[in-house]
Amino acid sequence: VSTQSTGFCSFLAPDKAPTTLFLQKKKKLKHLFTEIMPTRREKIPNPETVKNLNISWIYSHRVWTCYIVGIALSVFILQSLCGFSVKYSWTQTNVLHSIASFFILHWNKGTSFGFFYQGKYDALTVWEQIDGGKQGTPIRKAATIIPIILLMIIIHVTEYELGYMLVNIAISAPIILAKLPAFHRVRLFGINQ
Repeated sequence: VSTQSTGFCSFLAPDKAPTTLFLQKKKKLKHLFTEIMPTRREKIPNPETVKNLNISWIYSHRVWTCYIVGIALSVFILQSLCGFSVKYSWTQTNVLHSIASFFILHWNKGTSFGFFYQGKYDALTVWEQIDGGKQGTPIRKAATIIPIILLMIIIHVTEYELGYMLVNIAISAPIILAKLPAFHRVRLFGINQ
C-alpha cells in the first residue's frame, strides 16, 4: 500500500484520485439530483396548469369549520363577555361577518403569488377566482348559503323587529347579491375596477 499523496483529497481515499472519488459519489446520488433540481421548464410554470395558490385555502375543511366556529364564537363573546343583548350581539356578528366576507371575497383582486400567473388573475376578485369562475360548485353554494342561513337565524332571533330586520338585510344584501351568477365579473358604478 502506497502512502504517497496524490492530491488535495488524498486523505479521504489515498488509493483513488480525487476526480474518480467525486464521479463515484455523483453516480450514487444521481437519482437525488434529478428529483431535487428542477429543469428550466419547471422553474417557469405554465399559468394554465398551476393551481391558484390564492384560493387554495378555501377548499380546506378546516377553514369551513373555523368559519362556522368563528361565527358562533363571535356571538358568544359579544353576548357573554361584552354583555350585549341577544338581538344586538347577533346583529353585530352579522355586521362583522358581512364586512369581513365582503373584503376577503369580493374586494381583494389579483393574487399574492402574481409571479406564477403572469397577470391572469389581476382583474378578478377572490370570489371570481374560485373554481375558475364556474357557477354552482359546492364551494360556491356553501359560501352563498351560509350568509343566507345566518340572516334567517338573526331575523328569527331578533323576533322580526323591523329595525333589526332592515339593518341585517341591508348589511347582508351586498354579500349575497355579489355571489349571484348575474353579478359575476360585474362592477357596479365602476367601483373596484
